[in-house]
Amino acid sequence: MGLWRTGAALVCAIVMLIGCSAIGGETDSEQGTTGSGSTPEALPVTADQLMNAWIPSVCRHEAGHLVDGVLPVEDERKGSANIAGVGGGKRPAIVIGDVTGDGVDDGVVDIVCNAGGVGWPSTLVLYTNGSEYLGSVHRSDIVDNPGRGPVDELTIEDRWISFSWYGPKTPSEPACCPTQYLKARLMYDGTELVVADIQLDRLKDRDELYGG
Repeated sequence: MGLWRTGAALVCAIVMLIGCSAIGGETDSEQGTTGSGSTPEALPVTADQLMNAWIPSVCRHEAGHLVDGVLPVEDERKGSANIAGVGGGKRPAIVIGDVTGDGVDDGVVDIVCNAGGVGWPSTLVLYTNGSEYLGSVHRSDIVDNPGRGPVDELTIEDRWISFSWYGPKTPSEPACCPTQYLKARLMYDGTELVVADIQLDRLKDRDELYGG
C-alpha cells in the first residue's frame, strides 16, 4: 500500500506539471475548441441565389420566395411581382458587391410589381450571407411622386448602392411617362438602409410626351 500511495503521489505531481489533459484526456485541439468564440464567415451572394430569394410584401402581394425571378401569385388578375428585367428580354436587375463592409459580396435586386395591372414604383432589396434578407427601400418612401416601374441604373461601389430613375416633374405629369431624372444612394448602417444624396440632373431630363 505504501508503494501504491508513493506512485500515486508521483503521478499527481507530474500531472500538475504537464496538465491533466495530456494524460488520458483530450486536448482543446482534439475537441475542436479554440478557447474563443469565433464567428462563422459570411457566404458571398450570387445572382443565381437571388433569382429564388425571399422578398418582402410589394404591391399588396404577400411576402414570399421568388421562383426564377418571379413571385408566384394565386390570382394573376391581382397583379404580379418580379425582378426587373425578368420576362422582358432584359438582363435581371441584380448587382453584386460588398455593402456591409465585411469584404464579402452582398447583393441588391430591383423588384417591380403591379396590382391589378397598375404598376407601382419599384423596391430595392438588399441581401447578405448567401441570400439572407437584410433590408429594403420602396422608392415611394424616397420621394413623394417617384413614378412607376424600375430604376434605370443600379450599381454598388465603395459600399454605396447608387441608382437612378425618372419621376414626374410636376403633379399633373402622367406617372406612366415621367420626364425628371433623379438619382440617389443607399448605405447600410448596420441596422437599416439609409437614403442619401437625392439629386436632380436637368441635363438628363426627357422631353414630355404629354402636356404636364
